[in-house]
Amino acid sequence: MTVLVSLARFVMSGPWQGPLLAAAFFIHPWTSWLSLSIIGLIGLRQGVFGAGLAGLAALMTQLIPGMLFQLIDVIAALVVIVSVNVLRVTVRLDWALLTLTLAAFVGLMLTSLLASGVFDPIIENYRLFYEAFEAQLSESVVTAWQDQNLVHLAMESVAWAVAFKACLALFLARWWQSKLYNPGGFKKEFLSLQFVPPVVIALLLGYLSLIFFVKDWAPLAQLIRVPLFLAGLAVVVWWFVERQINTGWRLAFFVSLPVTHPLVVIVGMFDSFLNLRKKLAVN
Repeated sequence: MTVLVSLARFVMSGPWQGPLLAAAFFIHPWTSWLSLSIIGLIGLRQGVFGAGLAGLAALMTQLIPGMLFQLIDVIAALVVIVSVNVLRVTVRLDWALLTLTLAAFVGLMLTSLLASGVFDPIIENYRLFYEAFEAQLSESVVTAWQDQNLVHLAMESVAWAVAFKACLALFLARWWQSKLYNPGGFKKEFLSLQFVPPVVIALLLGYLSLIFFVKDWAPLAQLIRVPLFLAGLAVVVWWFVERQINTGWRLAFFVSLPVTHPLVVIVGMFDSFLNLRKKLAVN
């Protein structure tokens, strides 16, 4: 944590440190989350121009000869620039997350419509993976499954990856801002995260519409679950703090999230209508 805070201080110590580090970390997919977070922090402090400059510096690395095009990171960078500036203007984490979801949806939809070929390497990787099962399954069965699902599977994977990286960058940038300028502010902001009922109803209707009526874009419906998952996660973490739950149980919960995350989404939905914090608070 100390290293991350020191990095944030260095980023904000001058006009060029941030863009240079954003470009340096963007070069490799394993460190691009730091680049996105730096872009977010600059956006929170300096607005659209600062975030745009840092984002441009990062995206320019894609022009280096021999560089592998990082589709997920490019879309995530644009999503972060938009969402952090909404957070800066509104000072509302819920609106920033809704903006992040919408921006990711639009970005992936436009990418699919205008440059669908960028998904081909991902589709090919899935194709190679499933071909490994041809020895056990009928080739016709595997081929039919691939034809129907590989494109959707690739889009869904990219959607999850974009959402994960953008949310991580948004939260880390806000945490950095809290550490440097408003100690404790991010913790209070996250633990109180909640969406009003009309927003939850709109998200639910949008999700069901994509799943049942607009099946070409059904993979992107997973993005709609992201803000509700984070709202539910905020309730659970608040409960851990309120009840002083020990570290072992907290760790077990986070380890189980790959399986239990649908339940966390449901918690986020119900909290909007029932105000679970008020009902569960220790008197």
